[in-house]
Amino acid sequence: MHPYLASLLEGNIPEAAPVEFQKPPSFPDYAKSMGYSYDQIADPAMADEMLSLRLEFQKIEFDHALNSGYAFELKQSAATLGAYSTVTKPLCAQVAARLQGKRVLEIGAGRGFMAKGLAECGIEVTATDSQLWDSMPAIYDVKQMGMEEAVKAHGPSHDVLMVIWPFRRSPLKAVFRAWHALKGEKAFVVYCGEDGGGATAGYAALSLLEPVESLLGWIDYPTSPYLKDDIGGYRVVI
Repeated sequence: MHPYLASLLEGNIPEAAPVEFQKPPSFPDYAKSMGYSYDQIADPAMADEMLSLRLEFQKIEFDHALNSGYAFELKQSAATLGAYSTVTKPLCAQVAARLQGKRVLEIGAGRGFMAKGLAECGIEVTATDSQLWDSMPAIYDVKQMGMEEAVKAHGPSHDVLMVIWPFRRSPLKAVFRAWHALKGEKAFVVYCGEDGGGATAGYAALSLLEPVESLLGWIDYPTSPYLKDDIGGYRVVI
């Protein structure tokens, strides 16, 4: 079994994202890693040398293409274990370092992978989900309640609302409005999902969020090559 899946199956936070999830570099970045400057890449006098370098780069692209099929299967297998997002110890440490001193309310927590990872880094997290898993137990204390119910019940005593890979059918627009009604200008949100909606929350909900650099910034999020997931800090703006 892949070590990443083995960690999830045991209810542990994986040490790292699978190497199969690494995104291929762009050719300019590859050339730069090989000691070339961007000016050299665009210099006509370097055309022959760049052609040779591009042929080497095509091999890298081909290897990534071969891995993409396995990466998809790996991602699907992780989802069956309740890990729709790629939660790892380094990611949790990065997020926790920027949320020190804040109480976090997670909605749609699933089995509690992100909540557990942040808690292990010293963050106080209340995790909730509208449905608990029948086939596999939660790995954290996940309270069963709907998203809006969770915000109304626990929102007043928390500082940040965390939403990790919410399904598109989630009532996030109403949830964000309820969070804003409680917190006003301090309606801070940590959101992780596909850029621009995708399989996660749609544009109607995401349009209520504006980035807040001082809250979380933009974290390099380990996900599979065929998804465009992002994680960042926001404020609800109505």
